[in-house]
Amino acid sequence: TLDPQTEWVQFVEECEEAALLLEPQPGPFMGLLLHPDMHSGIALPIYTQAAKLGLLVLNARAPLFYNRERFQFLDSFAKLAGGLLHNARLFRELKEYLARIEA
Repeated sequence: TLDPQTEWVQFVEECEEAALLLEPQPGPFMGLLLHPDMHSGIALPIYTQAAKLGLLVLNARAPLFYNRERFQFLDSFAKLAGGLLHNARLFRELKEYLARIEA
């Protein structure tokens, strides 16, 4: 599990921007690497206009793994995931509402 008090988690949550560590180096984002064998990592916020839903954290064994293309793909994926989760919540709420008014 991720410690929500770590500097990099707070940064991503507050800024709603990705954090990227291309290779291991001392600093506030070093905790982004979740295993000693990992050499690059990325954390992307998953959110909607209404709520912060969580973080997508990925690691790679290769340094410099998250290039521009991979970053853009993952950033788009995280935004799409936020929208899909929001739509799923709205659908569930609508089903619950319909069940109440039909009862």
